[in-house]
Amino acid sequence: MNIKYFFRNLYMRKKIMLLLLFQAIVYIFLLMNLFSMAMFKSNFIKNYKENFPLENGAYIKDGIDSEKLEKEIEKVREFINYVENNKNIKSYRLSVIKRLSTEEFKINTDKFKQQYNIDMNYKDFIPVYKLNYGYYSEIEKHIYGSGFKKEDFDKDNEVTPVILGEIYKKDYKLGDIIANDDKSLKFKVVGFLKKNILFLHGSNPAQSTESSEKSFIIPLTKTFLNEENFMLPHSMKDMVFTFNDDLDNSTVIKEITDKGKELGMDLEIDNFYDSLNIFLEDIDVQIRFESMKVLIYTILSFGVFTISFIYLINNRKREVGILYSLGASKKNIIFMFSLDMVFVISIAYLISIPIYMYFGQTIIFFFINDFNIINLGVPFIIMLFISLFCLVIPINNIIKLKPNELIRGK
Repeated sequence: MNIKYFFRNLYMRKKIMLLLLFQAIVYIFLLMNLFSMAMFKSNFIKNYKENFPLENGAYIKDGIDSEKLEKEIEKVREFINYVENNKNIKSYRLSVIKRLSTEEFKINTDKFKQQYNIDMNYKDFIPVYKLNYGYYSEIEKHIYGSGFKKEDFDKDNEVTPVILGEIYKKDYKLGDIIANDDKSLKFKVVGFLKKNILFLHGSNPAQSTESSEKSFIIPLTKTFLNEENFMLPHSMKDMVFTFNDDLDNSTVIKEITDKGKELGMDLEIDNFYDSLNIFLEDIDVQIRFESMKVLIYTILSFGVFTISFIYLINNRKREVGILYSLGASKKNIIFMFSLDMVFVISIAYLISIPIYMYFGQTIIFFFINDFNIINLGVPFIIMLFISLFCLVIPINNIIKLKPNELIRGK
């Protein structure tokens, strides 16, 4: 088909084509939102299960008076020792969060892409997580490089071994030294995280997590634990316990809370299921809402597209009759109308992508969309299928007519 002829036909019917274009853009945008939300739910459940001990674990939800415990640091140490020596607790996670000045350590953050809407300002500061050995042993399988040695957790060293989040792989390599201006604080890169780890940072593990991809991870040493350190009580709020298998979780939780009461801590310890289920209920409500919008717009699209195609094709009867007279086959006619439709849908798709990437970034709470083949590509295929289906009736009506009937038609 002649390209000039193709575009001339589109221009002559520009009003109806613009209507179809607008309809397709809105529909594709709604589909992209729905697919993104569904994918987010699936990926979130998978990441949540990989990062937290759902079946045999719990976390300290509340009950830590940090300011009071700053003056009673020995009680904090006693509680940590109790957890460490409790035979019913397979491992525990204790992480102390600090901040590192990006300017002081000359860390380039210009290319950082924010994945979560949290308060941390990654341009000026990045998080440094001090992890105890139990926590480190749980994520060790996700580390590329030699990683930490067990003795690294005994005492502080002049050069601190560090594991970097995956985003730093392009800027650093194993063995690199990262130091501040006066060389008073130096890190040696001993590994990189192969995947994104979620750190608990708040009372709700489903909503209070932080990504590890921009983090520095260093050992939480015995030297640090034995210091008069005000940061320890604050870190207890994010403490996670993994229990031995085949135990009654509630019994172990009661043991821990009783020990806390003995030390003057009114601990509130919860499992990971409750937080997840409440969070998923909120997501399901939004998915149902988006599904209803898509369903309504699907019905509307079927009607609008079918009527529009009937109008367009009926207005081209004479043209089709002439093409038949010049030797065009039914396949040629079907291809001509299908090409018009594919062109409109393709333009709508290309326009809808930047609109979606701008307006549809924050899909739920703190989450920011990833853009991939499923939530960007599948909506195009669905829209294409709907458009082809809507072409069936109008094309079937016109190809049944004879050339002389078409030429006489208006």
